[in-house]
Amino acid sequence: MPMTSVSVSILTHDRPRELLECVNSLIEQTVLPKEIIIVDNSSKNMSDVLSKIVDQVKRKSIQIKIVKGRDPYSVPIGRNQGLEAVSCEFVLICDDDVIFDKHYIETMLKTFKKYPQFIGLQGSTLSKSHNRRSLFLFVYWSLLKVFFLSRVDPLEQKVLPSGFVTMTSAKGETPTNAEWLISNNMMFKTQLIKKFRFDEIMIRYVDIDFTFRINKAYPNSLGIVKDAKIIDKHMSIKVRDQTKIITGFLFSHTYFFFKNLKKRPYELLAFSISRFGFLIIKGLIPLFLHRNSKEFLSCLKALLFSSYFCLIALKNRPQIKP
Repeated sequence: MPMTSVSVSILTHDRPRELLECVNSLIEQTVLPKEIIIVDNSSKNMSDVLSKIVDQVKRKSIQIKIVKGRDPYSVPIGRNQGLEAVSCEFVLICDDDVIFDKHYIETMLKTFKKYPQFIGLQGSTLSKSHNRRSLFLFVYWSLLKVFFLSRVDPLEQKVLPSGFVTMTSAKGETPTNAEWLISNNMMFKTQLIKKFRFDEIMIRYVDIDFTFRINKAYPNSLGIVKDAKIIDKHMSIKVRDQTKIITGFLFSHTYFFFKNLKKRPYELLAFSISRFGFLIIKGLIPLFLHRNSKEFLSCLKALLFSSYFCLIALKNRPQIKP
């Protein structure tokens, strides 16, 4: 395995234009990856754009592997297929709707060299700046904090006692420590994460579960790099069934909580408070604001369904590697 060689594993699903833009940003890096692995989870025929990508990548003398996804609707299965194909010292795992700054790989490799204690690093997302402040936003963010729900935090990227998470951005030259990383862009020392796999039972929370387990095995080994920039286009697959979306999210969160946290009394209390808060923020508030009971009923049904499915999943869960 050559020193400082980089594999890139991209999981794609029915987004040919975004995939092409992502790959174009990778083949224009100041330090090129040795190989690009595309796991094709598409339900549509992507042969035309994949053929074009293969030609472009090969012209840069970069190896390329196209792997057909085993399940077009499973992110963790696709991620594992990508990891199985990796052959380099470092692996960059990313989504297909991300555009990388041309210095991204170079910056990440320099950071790994300068701070060898880190096993995994995440870059920083460029976002539109806005200074909108309002009483509504203040109340909204305050409620998220009170109910132990996921939110942006100025200081920490960690897993809360409830199993929900906080997200933050890097603060300075030294990587900001994190308990978990975002899968739209995360780079690892391949050899040290080979024993880990994405949990194929999960629907959401896939990246949180994977990286949180790494951080538990290697404490303080994950970080966020300020100068490794990406643009995340935040594309999504449209699903009309809100109950199905919320159920998938709550199932994954509940499964993650009971699988990874120690379930101490204050954690169980925080988990219960977060469930109550989720129902208020996602169900009751829209009910009063919009006079529409659909969102409330979707939340209520999702809470019940997710708990039931989670009990079955935990009972029948196969042994997952660390």
